[in-house]
Amino acid sequence: MHLSSTRLATSAALLFAAAFLLILLPCSAFANQDFIQWLSKHGIHEIVERELAQDEQTPEIVLERAKLLLGSGQLKEAYTILRDAAPFADASQERARLLLFAVAARRAGSLSEAVFAWSLALGAPPNKADAENLRQEPGFPDAFEDVWRQWYWQYTRMVDRDLAFAVLTRLNASLNTGRAVWPGSPFWDAAAVALRESRDVPRLVDHQPAMGARLSDDDRKAISSFLGFAALGRLREARAALTPVSDPTVRRFFTDLADSLIAKAPRFTAAAYSQAGYPLASAFADGIAAGLGPYSPEAWQVREPRLVNWPEIRGRLAVATPESAMDIIERELDNAGLDPLTTERLRHLATAQALAAGDLERAAAYLAEVDQKRLPLPLKLHFSFSSGQHPRLLFEQNAEDSGFLELSCWLAAAAGYSALGRETLPFWSALAPDDVELESASRPLDQALLLAGFDAAFARAPSSTLARRVGYLFPLSTTGAAALVLLANEAGSAGAVEAAATYLGRLDPGKLHGPVRLDWLKAKGALEIELGLEREALATYSTLYREDRARLLPLQRLKLALLAQRMGNHGFAREILGELWSHKEALTEAEQAETLFWLAESAEAMGEDNEALHAYLRVAWGYPAQNIWAVTAMYRAALILENSGRGEAARGLLKIVIANSDRASQKEQAEQRLKQIEERSRAAARSGARNGQKRPEALF
Repeated sequence: MHLSSTRLATSAALLFAAAFLLILLPCSAFANQDFIQWLSKHGIHEIVERELAQDEQTPEIVLERAKLLLGSGQLKEAYTILRDAAPFADASQERARLLLFAVAARRAGSLSEAVFAWSLALGAPPNKADAENLRQEPGFPDAFEDVWRQWYWQYTRMVDRDLAFAVLTRLNASLNTGRAVWPGSPFWDAAAVALRESRDVPRLVDHQPAMGARLSDDDRKAISSFLGFAALGRLREARAALTPVSDPTVRRFFTDLADSLIAKAPRFTAAAYSQAGYPLASAFADGIAAGLGPYSPEAWQVREPRLVNWPEIRGRLAVATPESAMDIIERELDNAGLDPLTTERLRHLATAQALAAGDLERAAAYLAEVDQKRLPLPLKLHFSFSSGQHPRLLFEQNAEDSGFLELSCWLAAAAGYSALGRETLPFWSALAPDDVELESASRPLDQALLLAGFDAAFARAPSSTLARRVGYLFPLSTTGAAALVLLANEAGSAGAVEAAATYLGRLDPGKLHGPVRLDWLKAKGALEIELGLEREALATYSTLYREDRARLLPLQRLKLALLAQRMGNHGFAREILGELWSHKEALTEAEQAETLFWLAESAEAMGEDNEALHAYLRVAWGYPAQNIWAVTAMYRAALILENSGRGEAARGLLKIVIANSDRASQKEQAEQRLKQIEERSRAAARSGARNGQKRPEALF
């Protein structure tokens, strides 16, 4: 991300990286030197790169090609060859590759790869010149810190140990670079402490605010009952089980979770939490929850036991109370012939029934007899709450579990536990709007608090600098979406189509409302036009026109009408053109003539020849100074007259076209048409003379 800012860094960053190449690239490294030197002399660098691509790809060749590609703006190509090149054996060449790769990666939109490459290239500690160059990078140190934040959040909620080790390597390298380049920074001091503490998985402890919603034991018991019903797939009963939760906003949060499972998508109500004074819960709901999950109820449910008579047992359980259901399951567990998997699933089922009944002691007894890592998510959550084991200890190493783990940490925090780390505020902390930014600055690794701070800052004073940060870290949030629209509009205005597409591709259109949604439609339509997606652009601009046509200037509306005509939607084109014509006083004389001409063309395309003829003749008569429109309209009017059998009137108009047209091709067409009309007229006259023309008789 951060594409717009990095365009400004091109010269400095390239000089920084290229300085190391002057020593490394002797002329003898390249074949066909005479041709290459001749091309270089004349500044034809893209052909130089093509010539070098045909040579053996030594480190010298790769570095020179990358430099040429970057210099000519071929960012993706430079990024690709540097990324795909194996690390060079020579330390100075590898350093040069990493520095160039950092420049290419950032300009190509991969900020995280750029940060890691810089960290590896500069070493620990970097020399003074390198450190100063890094400080001069646009958007640093904020952008550098944001990448570290993102890696840290991934690492602390990651199941796969191999991936976690790779992320930890990046965290350590960039931490060392950050502390050396920005010594004394509160962020890097806090980061060092947090990373050190994160290596030991802490126990889950009570983590509730001094000011805000606090959950009692009874509240948590109701939440465990909710989890039991969710594990049974009985989601409406799960909602009802939350009635005893004392705080209405906490109760609504878990009710929203039940609704999310019913809808199979997040249904958290950020605005309600915000209005109640809980900015962290609001930030989670708005910008974090959508990236977690899954919210599929099937993924939350206990799996059915493999029993021959299971359909009959299931029928009995469906009508039994939770207490009676446990007795039914225990009788099945007494069967000595059960295989281990069936036994395990029956115990999961019994645990869920016990939680639904509010019998925590019986649930604990069942949980003691199973492998807690194999529990379905709701039962894992309850076990984590009741035992103090952090959710990180309860998940296996597979991709599905990573989404579950992160969601589990947030739900545990919402239940008043310390699952997100000591560096975070309690989830239900009550904060006044004016205090959010200040509190965020003091806790730089609190994800929800950071987003809440961004929300407040962007609402107060939106800027490109802030937009790049929130768009990078929280693209799925409402503020992130607004930020990305702002950046896309800026990129589009600067002609950076690829950057605009990247920004628009990251946001969630569902988070756009009001003026920001209209800005998005306008930016999206402009991008689709640039990419040649005319049908999609017509749909986008049509929506914008219906919702707020004032967003489009008269000339833009005229272009939209022409696009509709090209796509064959003449009805919509006439609507736009008619609306423009009804306010023709706002148009120049040339725009009036053009609007009326295209209005006539749409009418003609829809088979309304009289309407079209009238409009064409109005253009020809009313705008003689607008020669191209007036003469062309007269020619079109002549064709309509000719086709309707009024050759004499058509002949008169064509003579005017021949006399007044500035275009030889149009004059030639008119002459040919006139000749055809006159030939048909003479032939008709001869035919009439032979047959004897009669006056038509009156009917009465």
